[in-house]
Amino acid sequence: MDDALRRQNGEINRKNCRALLTAQQGGGIMVRKKSLLLTGLITLSALGALTLLVTAPSWSSSVLLFVSSTAPENLPMAGDELTLHGSGFSPATRLWLVPELTARSATTATLETFGHPNHMVRHNDRLYVANGTKGFLIVQGLQSPVPFISGVLDSGGQGMEVALRQDEALLAAGRGGLQVIDIRDAANPQLLSSLDSVAPALSIASSGRIAYVATGKSGVQIVDLEDPRHPRHLGAIPGLPDGYKLLSDGKHLIIATASAGWIYDISLPEQPRRLAMLPVPGGFNTVMTRKGETLYWATKTAQENRLYALDLSRPTAPRLLSSIPLNATPFGISYSEDQLAVALGKNGTQIFSLPAEPQFAADNTITAKIRTRGVLLIDNDLWVADNGGELLRLDLRKAQALTTAPVLPDYSPSIMPIITQNHYLLGDETGLSIYARQGETTPRLVARLPITGLQQQYLSTDQHRLWLTTRAKSPATNGKLISVDLSLLHAPRITAEIPLSYFPVIIAEQETTLVIASSSKKQPYVPIQTYKFDSLHFIDVSQPQTPEFIASYPLGNNLSGLSMTENVVVLMQTDGLFRVIDISVAEAPQELGSLQMPWLQNAAWAGGVNIVVKDQVTFISSPLGKLFLIDLHDLRRPKSLGVLTLPGPVTSLLVSDHFLLAHVNKAGLVVIDLKNVQVPEVLGTIPLPGLLQNSIVQGEKLWCVDPEINGLYPFSLPRRLQSSVVNDQLVASLGEESPPGAYRLWLTDKGKQILVPGISWQSR
Repeated sequence: MDDALRRQNGEINRKNCRALLTAQQGGGIMVRKKSLLLTGLITLSALGALTLLVTAPSWSSSVLLFVSSTAPENLPMAGDELTLHGSGFSPATRLWLVPELTARSATTATLETFGHPNHMVRHNDRLYVANGTKGFLIVQGLQSPVPFISGVLDSGGQGMEVALRQDEALLAAGRGGLQVIDIRDAANPQLLSSLDSVAPALSIASSGRIAYVATGKSGVQIVDLEDPRHPRHLGAIPGLPDGYKLLSDGKHLIIATASAGWIYDISLPEQPRRLAMLPVPGGFNTVMTRKGETLYWATKTAQENRLYALDLSRPTAPRLLSSIPLNATPFGISYSEDQLAVALGKNGTQIFSLPAEPQFAADNTITAKIRTRGVLLIDNDLWVADNGGELLRLDLRKAQALTTAPVLPDYSPSIMPIITQNHYLLGDETGLSIYARQGETTPRLVARLPITGLQQQYLSTDQHRLWLTTRAKSPATNGKLISVDLSLLHAPRITAEIPLSYFPVIIAEQETTLVIASSSKKQPYVPIQTYKFDSLHFIDVSQPQTPEFIASYPLGNNLSGLSMTENVVVLMQTDGLFRVIDISVAEAPQELGSLQMPWLQNAAWAGGVNIVVKDQVTFISSPLGKLFLIDLHDLRRPKSLGVLTLPGPVTSLLVSDHFLLAHVNKAGLVVIDLKNVQVPEVLGTIPLPGLLQNSIVQGEKLWCVDPEINGLYPFSLPRRLQSSVVNDQLVASLGEESPPGAYRLWLTDKGKQILVPGISWQSR
């Protein structure tokens, strides 16, 4: 079928197809319809037959399987039934609940700017955007289902910030200086003038015929725009060493310098008069906005990123009201009636509730790998300027409902976390922090244990002992094994430190023995996941205050990956040799069996492999997009069970009680059912924003840690619903109360899959 016919049939799909989702409880109460979803009707050109398909997102490739439904307000309660109407169902059709993993599902419009949008302002139903190296653009139809870019002006320079003045837009254009743009014709903005003498123009504000331009180290320049075609440079505001960000309400001008903030009286615009210094630090990345008499000021200093609220009711005596840490460097800020949004670069957008009194309430972080350079709140819409060149409009209520990241403002985890029922144990290269879990979004720091060079943490089976490993940067092969008593979590205590001539990585705890991998070669200071090992060490920890060395076992110098289960270590070499080592007797490990196959060698040479073992089956993933299975029922004769082909390079592999989770680069989370571990079934791929790179499975959740955002993301694992198919209806029962969070419906059927479009629930 050619592309034209596909597009034509896609339009038929969108216009003509409907379906129904009902929820039945007891006597069959209907759940009210919430939204209309899409189905498909495609003409097969070769046969002339009609086949019903789902209009699926690009990451799904369902064939002869469709459903189109409306969503209830909440997930059904335990015992309720869902009825899906569609086609292509079979006895093998399975219905799942999967977590909503990305705020992209809250996106209601996407515009490609082909530039780098930095800042935007709104007037009526138009958006005016400073678009980086691509200059300036205008968006129309902000409230319509399909907003569009109506006019573009590439006038040179770098569009950093935009301000409006009557029928003109003032563009701070970086090296291009101040640019004045005629915006009367939204389809054809025209450059009226440029003023290079105020370059680099970083920020812009105006009052009447006067414009103020922040130029960094050259301070704040004053420009007369009485004749916008011939602007006149009047000079700089005296007494300012520099200037990076400006804000004006017509009466006062607020200036952020590298070290402070200032407020000026501009009742005489040509002669600004200093009134007071703000009681906040300044910074190169300061952003600000003003709501009535309250100024919201966000800045980065050498110590932290922070958001402040200041009372400006008395301009000569500004007063600090409150402040709160930010997750990262601020790049933009915007407010609505009751919310404040701060753009955090590649770390997304942080949202704060604004009560009557400007005391910051608990916040949410919307990430979804949106690299926000600018934000704008318009009613319930959040416009995001993505550094990748997109302008995104998000449904703010839905995006916030999908937020699952507990914010950890005092700490930035960079080592795989340990999560217990009541606590988070988080480490970075400077030490260990312990947080109490007070709900998933409000952790509280209860203890801090400084440790230089921390690389790994490992919790003992009884959870009363924490083993830490450290690594010296020079020489890179030296490390320590540290024992920490966790009897009192609010007061962790180091009970032993054992210097080692190698960098240790704890592989497992076997009763009273720690199994440690190491390398005798000096290697760069790299994450544990990419470290190359060549030896095993066994340490008796029956007396944790005095651990004793038992034995070592050489692994060879061409190891590509290893894993451990019970008393067995399995490893793979770059020459394609898979080996099984019995370590039940730590003093005398012995090799039991091996397997040599060409595809193992290809996988190993392509890069580091991921190895996990589940129920005597080893799974080995590779950057080649393959998953290899090896049967270990006979440890002396491991044998191949076959190969699964995945939709791209595998970067990490995790196992839970029921699933194997493979993160595939640029594709998402491949879910593999392990009900029959020797014949695993690939259920399909759930779109994922790339968070599985730093993640663990603990309990029934997948925990992702992002050191850039200072947060943890707990995602519930997929849950299969009890279901049956009658004609073209699939009836499913929830069976038990759903865990909290946002969910979607996911259908699988022998390689066919669909994430039901448009359905997203926030459970009760």
